[in-house]
Amino acid sequence: MLAWRSVQASSRDGDQLGRLPSTIVAHEQVRRSDLSSHVVKYGGSKLTWQGGRTMKGLSPRVGAVLLSALIPMFCSIGSSIAQSLTLVDKGTSKYCVFHRVDAPSSVKTAAMELQRILKASTGVELPVTADPSPNMICLGDNAVARAAGFDPDSLPYEAFRIATRGRNLYIFGRDAPDGQKTPWNGFSRGTQFGVYEFLERVVGVRWLMPGEWGEEIPQHVTLTVPEVDVKQQPGFLFRVLGISDPPVVKEWLTRQRVSGDPSYWNTACTKVIYTQHSWGWYLPEDLKNAHPEWNAIKGEKNKFCTRNAEAVRALAEGVVNWFDKHPNPPGDRWMASISPSDGQSFCRCEQCSAHIEKDAHGVDSFTVNLLDFYNEVARVVAEKRPGKMVAGYAYGRCEYPPKNPMRLEQNVFIEWTPLNYYGMGLYKPGYRQEFEKVASAWAGMTKNLGYQNYCHWHRSEQGAPYAAALSLLKFQFPLLKKHGFQSVQEYGTSAWGYGGPNNYLLARLMWNPATDVDKTYREWLQLAYGPAWQAMDRVYRLLDERYQKFKVEKEPFPYTGDNYEIMSDKIESIYLPILPTIEKLYVEAYSGAETDRQRKRVQMFGDNMVIFHRNLRKADYLLHPEQSVFYRTDGDYEAFIKQDIPNVYGGNSGPGWLWVEPQIKGIQPPPQTEKRALVIPLLPKERHAPVIDGTLSPGEWNGAAVADSFRIAGSRAVAVRSTTARMLYNQNHLYLSFECDADDLKQTLPTRAKQDNAAIFDGEAVEVVFGLEGDPQNFWHIALNPANSRWDGIRANAIPNLDWTGATKQGARQWTAEIAIPFVSLGIDAPRGTRWRVNLCRSTPLNKDGERELSAWNNVPSGFLDPDYFGVWIFENQEAGGA
Repeated sequence: MLAWRSVQASSRDGDQLGRLPSTIVAHEQVRRSDLSSHVVKYGGSKLTWQGGRTMKGLSPRVGAVLLSALIPMFCSIGSSIAQSLTLVDKGTSKYCVFHRVDAPSSVKTAAMELQRILKASTGVELPVTADPSPNMICLGDNAVARAAGFDPDSLPYEAFRIATRGRNLYIFGRDAPDGQKTPWNGFSRGTQFGVYEFLERVVGVRWLMPGEWGEEIPQHVTLTVPEVDVKQQPGFLFRVLGISDPPVVKEWLTRQRVSGDPSYWNTACTKVIYTQHSWGWYLPEDLKNAHPEWNAIKGEKNKFCTRNAEAVRALAEGVVNWFDKHPNPPGDRWMASISPSDGQSFCRCEQCSAHIEKDAHGVDSFTVNLLDFYNEVARVVAEKRPGKMVAGYAYGRCEYPPKNPMRLEQNVFIEWTPLNYYGMGLYKPGYRQEFEKVASAWAGMTKNLGYQNYCHWHRSEQGAPYAAALSLLKFQFPLLKKHGFQSVQEYGTSAWGYGGPNNYLLARLMWNPATDVDKTYREWLQLAYGPAWQAMDRVYRLLDERYQKFKVEKEPFPYTGDNYEIMSDKIESIYLPILPTIEKLYVEAYSGAETDRQRKRVQMFGDNMVIFHRNLRKADYLLHPEQSVFYRTDGDYEAFIKQDIPNVYGGNSGPGWLWVEPQIKGIQPPPQTEKRALVIPLLPKERHAPVIDGTLSPGEWNGAAVADSFRIAGSRAVAVRSTTARMLYNQNHLYLSFECDADDLKQTLPTRAKQDNAAIFDGEAVEVVFGLEGDPQNFWHIALNPANSRWDGIRANAIPNLDWTGATKQGARQWTAEIAIPFVSLGIDAPRGTRWRVNLCRSTPLNKDGERELSAWNNVPSGFLDPDYFGVWIFENQEAGGA
């Protein structure tokens, strides 16, 4: 446990602040010491005015006269020579807290919090007054501060300065007056931020999580401020931590100097960046239906052709009208989002197709089309509503910059939202290696650049805990700052029982991207759990290690929506093997905590585990669940989940924000693992091999092994769309055929693509994954679609190629495929008597709206590329008879 002690001035070194437990390496202009971080409370103890001496009781004219007479005296007493100040000495103080009577409400809030915290820490309540004093903490912009040589208006928005002068301490910043915002619809609470910085670094306060039990206030008998003069400003102008935010969480967010989600509810930051999926706002369904020529060719219903000048003009006019409905001032819009509606299927008309590129992974990129669209809308807005900005995502199929840099209009803001990195995707070496290169390329095209990601988030609706990804936090934020990103939006964890460290670190890094992550993480644990911190550290590190291993070794490299879902594959690979260890460490931590606060914070983690354990039990993942400390009967569980949240957690905010993410999906029962097996016949020498023409000619597949009853991914239920595969081999080749039933191929529009273009996975496709003896993670992966487009590689890497033949034939409600793979291309002889690990898979669109059915011969929990779910082929050693 950290030992807190009073800060004493030193004749040898005036900078004593660095000796305190520190979470942030300051990124400001420092003269004497190293201050850094934190914020605000709306409310607190009652503001106490010094009786009979406040400006409140005087007329403005008399007050001004008295103040002008007193200022020179106070400034001479508080000379320009800085020195250490003893604010409280053994239970007494000569100091007051001073600010103007008409100071902004943010300054008054800061004064109340300063008064409250100092009283809780020292037992002394400093009076808050509108009268300056020979010994004072002077807050905000006022005549006293200016007479001492300080100019708050010279600071950037949100910046603050903390300085000692003579007997006085000055804390001031750039403060927006009540009812006013910055030119970018933001807030500036510089003085308030400075006060919380002071409380954290000098008093040692920490707000580890929301509510009273998230607050740590060390005790001081004597409180001394070393001489200091420091300035600080945020690392990013817009900082959003997306979590469920009832009032008690909003309070915590503001103390951390970040805003909550959604972005237009900003309460803390200079500049509001406004991006959402928004095409439907400006092109409503009835307008689109009246113009079918605007529709995206081979794209989703919520898309349109961005090369159709009439459609683009109509959307731009919709943006102009939107601005008119949200004037600024007095409204709250200086920027409009023009981001595409969600989904990754864009127009493929002749004009759009001419500008489709390949991204770094061989996937179709629509970035050029989208950026041209952004520019077109921006020019209309610049002409009709000068000074307004438009903002758009660079997301999904548009997340990679164009091969040739493009000029963007000055009123375009790009929000880089890399879908591939969602759900801790940056653990995958390929994505991590490209991160800075991609960030730099976007920064080379525009200074109007923000970053939004769900990298540090999983959809854990049922209590499954995950840890802060420390290595990714250390890697990500400094690079964003280095390349000039103006804004950062990351999504945290609404379940505070396990999400506290993750949320805290994200908030700290948004304010200061140079934060010492390891030091801050350890301090959080030590303060939160006391002597139990090491046991909880082992829990978090164990979870992080398992996640990293899963992401690198098990999860397919290409992005899928399952990347941030906690489903059966993660439950079986990450959680089930370590549940006994987590339970043992939890019991150790609960026993080791010393104070009620520490035990309650450990218990909050256990509360999450109670929920997780119950849902695992209901899904039949657990043997002997009643033996666990996390076990509750159904009746006890219902009472547990409905209990009121204590006031120390924030009162009646509802249990959802405290323990679990919003309940969206239940945990699915584990698929019953199966190992289907087939014997692959060897063709007699006199028998002709199948002709690879896509037509399953009568007789040529007689005697073949048959794989049918493909299972829907995540279950053993048979797929709605029937698939039948047949296999044979001879001395030179492996032969496969597929018969695939489909409702209407014309409706699902098979994609015609070049070799190794991942676009073939967007539509109908069959896939064969097979591994020879040796490394189970090293296996071939080939795919074919009805348009005879092909893909092959090792796992998800398209660079290795096989010399194989494929052909397809399309009917109205069925398509067929034939494949021949020469053994020489695999570097082997005919595999007589050997065993291969194999799966046969199919992806089937169910409609134009993107709904898909994934099915496999050997059942899989979600994706096709997990070798733990491959079946077995045994190659016959004797020739099969002809028929």
